[in-house]
Amino acid sequence: MYVRLAQNPIVLVGIFAVYFALGKAGLAIGGFSEATVALWPPRGSPLAATVIFGRSVWRALAAGSFFVYWTATGELGLSITIAAGNTIEAVLGGVPLDRLAGGANVFTSARTIFRFDTFAAIGTTPISATLAATAMLVTGLVPRNEFPYSWMISWL
Repeated sequence: MYVRLAQNPIVLVGIFAVYFALGKAGLAIGGFSEATVALWPPRGSPLAATVIFGRSVWRALAAGSFFVYWTATGELGLSITIAAGNTIEAVLGGVPLDRLAGGANVFTSARTIFRFDTFAAIGTTPISATLAATAMLVTGLVPRNEFPYSWMISWL
């Protein structure tokens, strides 16, 4: 883990910029609603950043996620809730994943990459999917009868 690098403002700005650019690209592809897309390019990047740099990158991840949604929807509450879910997913997932998949060496073998993907899909992604789908339901972006579909798209 490269925790000392996470204190460098350039690294934090870089993490923010990567998340923001990938998020805007994902929203540009289009999808279920203005805030739910089937292909979400930054899905694993916050978790990877947390595993590689440590939990202290949460501020950059939260800011990147918030600005992706705020610039897309203009909904402050929705943007804060989705950013919180994405940040919680990364922080809660990064700690055990650091132990399960070899920490910063997670991307050096097929076995540890598989562990990373499996843990992300089953262990952490439902957190952000639940918060995002619920926030979109509450703000009216997703009708009640489409909530399960919105949740599933957010989870995948």
